[in-house]
Amino acid sequence: MEALTSRQKKALETREKLLKTSLDLFNKHGYEHVSVEQITKACNVSKGTFYTHFPSKYDVILEKFKELDNFYSTVEKKY
Repeated sequence: MEALTSRQKKALETREKLLKTSLDLFNKHGYEHVSVEQITKACNVSKGTFYTHFPSKYDVILEKFKELDNFYSTVEKKY
């Protein structure tokens, strides 16, 4: 596996920040009351950056479900 370039690392950090910030805002204000603009302002990035990582606000939720699914399938294999 090749090492990531600094640009790739930065992109992953940005993606994680967007994901975490989005989920925090959804939890605090409710999914319907949070806009992509609010998420990007909180992360200090452009809307274009958000859409580079997530096609829509809904995809943030899907990503979290994928993470949980992977976690539980890993746990299940151990036991």
